[in-house]
Amino acid sequence: LGGADFKVLATSVYEQVLFYIDWSFAAVMANVLLVMMLIIAAIGSRLEMRLHRKLHF
Repeated sequence: LGGADFKVLATSVYEQVLFYIDWSFAAVMANVLLVMMLIIAAIGSRLEMRLHRKLHF
């Protein structure tokens, strides 16, 4: 997802490492991306559990 005109965080991490050789900033961005994905997964899991309980009880 994304393209030439639309920057995403994963592409920015890639550019920081390969083009700018800024490992510390790339590491911070990668950790932010990881935390965001974990939060989204946790929210999705909770919503799925609520829906599962509601349908089976």
